Amino acid sequence: MGNVAVVLFLLPFLLPGMGKANAASAVASLRSSYNNIKWALLVGICDAVPQVSGTEVLLGDVILSRYVVQYDFARQYSHKVMPKKTIEDTLGRPNKEIRVLNALLETRSSSNRLERKATQFLQQLQSKVAQSKHEAVYKYPGIAQDKLFKGSCRHKHQDPELCDTCGACSSDLSARGKRFRERQQLERQGHGTFPAPAMHIGGIASGDIVMKSSVHRDQVSKRDKVVAFEMEGAGVWDEMPCIVVKGHWQNFAAATAASVAKDILESYVQADHIKEQWPREPSSYLPFAKNDTFVGRQDVFNQVTELLFNKGATRVSLVGLGGIGKTQVALQVAFWTQKHMPDHSVFWIPALSKASFEQTCADLARSLGISITKNEDTKEALRTYLGSKKAAKWLFVLDTADDETIMYQSSETSRILDYIPKSNNGRLLLTTRSRKVAVKIAKNRVIELSPMSFDDAKGLLEKSLINAEQFNDDLVEKFLDKLTYLPLAIIPMAGYLALCEGTSQNMMELMSEGAQIHKTNPSAARLLSFITCVEPKAIPLSMMPSLGSEQEQTQAISTLRGYGFIHQRGGHGVFDMHGLVHLVMQSWSLKQGADTTAKNEWEHRELWWQYLPHALSIYWSHKAVDALRATELGYWVGRCLYSDGRVRESVKVLNHLAYHSNGQTKAAIALLQHVEHPNRLGSQHRLAQAYQANGQAREAMTLIRQSIELLQHVVSLEENLLPEEHPDRLASQQALAQAYETNGEVKRAVELLQHVVGIQEKSLAEDHPDRLDAQHALARAYHSNGRVKEAVQLLQHVVRVQEKSLTEDHPDRVGSQNVLRWLRRLNERNLAEQDL
Repeated sequence: MGNVAVVLFLLPFLLPGMGKANAASAVASLRSSYNNIKWALLVGICDAVPQVSGTEVLLGDVILSRYVVQYDFARQYSHKVMPKKTIEDTLGRPNKEIRVLNALLETRSSSNRLERKATQFLQQLQSKVAQSKHEAVYKYPGIAQDKLFKGSCRHKHQDPELCDTCGACSSDLSARGKRFRERQQLERQGHGTFPAPAMHIGGIASGDIVMKSSVHRDQVSKRDKVVAFEMEGAGVWDEMPCIVVKGHWQNFAAATAASVAKDILESYVQADHIKEQWPREPSSYLPFAKNDTFVGRQDVFNQVTELLFNKGATRVSLVGLGGIGKTQVALQVAFWTQKHMPDHSVFWIPALSKASFEQTCADLARSLGISITKNEDTKEALRTYLGSKKAAKWLFVLDTADDETIMYQSSETSRILDYIPKSNNGRLLLTTRSRKVAVKIAKNRVIELSPMSFDDAKGLLEKSLINAEQFNDDLVEKFLDKLTYLPLAIIPMAGYLALCEGTSQNMMELMSEGAQIHKTNPSAARLLSFITCVEPKAIPLSMMPSLGSEQEQTQAISTLRGYGFIHQRGGHGVFDMHGLVHLVMQSWSLKQGADTTAKNEWEHRELWWQYLPHALSIYWSHKAVDALRATELGYWVGRCLYSDGRVRESVKVLNHLAYHSNGQTKAAIALLQHVEHPNRLGSQHRLAQAYQANGQAREAMTLIRQSIELLQHVVSLEENLLPEEHPDRLASQQALAQAYETNGEVKRAVELLQHVVGIQEKSLAEDHPDRLDAQHALARAYHSNGRVKEAVQLLQHVVRVQEKSLTEDHPDRVGSQNVLRWLRRLNERNLAEQDL
């Protein structure tokens, strides 16, 4: 049945009687015949308390067990009975699989689905039986049979079928609740269909006693926190993991309980049958090519690999001056691991800034196929995955972790330290200039890199030069002394020397003059100036400023690569600059690059995934950029973060943009100063959306009200300045309408959106994204206004057009399809209610 093999075992038929002993005997026999049974569903009838968690219990409802209490297992004293409650005397809690299944069934969506499907299965069962001679056996007996007596009522006889007195004590009936009255009203109106039984989840009391006393029932319920009473659960519970599914009311109760059990089985998926979504095979995420010029450091390399792979160290730190070769040693370890430890995955993440760390985590999570929900933190999802057994063995390189503040001292919640994975199967290699960071992360597993020896430095220089034999040892020694034996300085200077075909003496003179690139190639200097304003890692070529012609740009990039200032990653048009070079060059101009951000359309996602860390670096670091450009940059960064599901980061950027631009700290002052600027205004409305997605409803509503005032002013201005079909005018009107809807002014929202849609139908093509977006917004407004049928019709049109114009996985198309399905179900339910 469903996704599992099922063994059906009928207790009353196969055994001489009821009770937990017979149930335990049955389960023992069952396990001997079927030794791979994982868990059981005990289905039957029971008694229940009048209310569960404030919800009225009616005859025909179903109880699902959260746990089972053996309430008649007790000691009899002369004056009272004392239940046994020691650990040895009580039933254990359910196993993990049962607890997970219970937790799923307790969610609102699963509970609603269970009630709906159970009703369908019950109707199918009744239809089958109706064609036989037992047609009435599972029929709903009618509301008149659902009697609830006061707890204090004591029946004088034990067999009400033979006693008119007990059957007529209506004066002792208890007042009923809303559910009972609604069911009673339906029956009076002639609706023969039984309403969906309610599902109640709670503790179940099990014993060999048939509970006939309401006083005793209430006492046990209060004492043991149970909601139902039955006679077999305790016998099964001790023998096999199980869920008890019980209904009230003999045959009809048994039918409702069986219907619920059927849906549980059909929706259940065994853990070992779930399709694995995580990569099982080792994988690598290394953004650099192997360095063929690497020399020396063999002692450090051996020490690192010995600690990580032979001595069981889970964390090792490499610490040393900038440019001394930490990253290159780590890179050699990474490639060695990839080659010699084939069962290990290798992951490389830079910790130069929060932005680069977060972006690389997002890229890595995507490459591993980790599913991220809308409000889930990508960094936390990656940490959880790497900490699980699914990730198998791995080496995690955290490079350039130099800043103590972002590593572990930040007062904010997002410290990089909080997201470093931990696992017995994992190894962490960290590179840093800070000894404090090194010790904080790896304790006493710290390896310090000293400056290169003369022999190693000379070897590196010779590997980097074309004609190394032309340099004598004296010149080489002076050259290396000037460069303080730093590999980072040796490589670019050797590159320049090879490029200009000069001697080491020429290089000594050039070094003393300084910044020769400004004199020899202004275009390359402009690119270098730009690069110092962004993150030094993973800089896409498309992000570089235009230099007039493609040939000029190619020549400038070749110059920078020749100097060794930048290095290309494979053939993908992406470049890196070493952190020390980046640090030295940051005294140059800071005003480049503000206009290079990509917009947040889904088609451009590959592009803005590359741009985001650089844009974030510019936005947070460079205060000298003019306010208007900062507004535009922050607006698009916030939108891209929001579109990428990084809601918390989006809130942070948009909040800063909306409230702190131009140095102002009072709410919305900055927006009022430049209200005519669409991105400044749009940022406030986007921030309100991000607040809502982040669960900050109060902040969202405050911003929405402010947005309405500002948008009304903008719309009024644009009506006098722009033609009726101008995109900016229509976009402002749509934004105002959506703000109206969010604020509960649904009628005004519908009227304004109808106007926008009407204009766009005359001026835009049927598949234009702006037109479809406005129609989608109008459909949602129709729904908010109770016009579900019109919402469905309009959204059907949107979906038909999107199916022709958008790819199958496009989020706009998927989103419209999901909303349409939901509206259709809502419309069907409304029609059904009208028929009642």
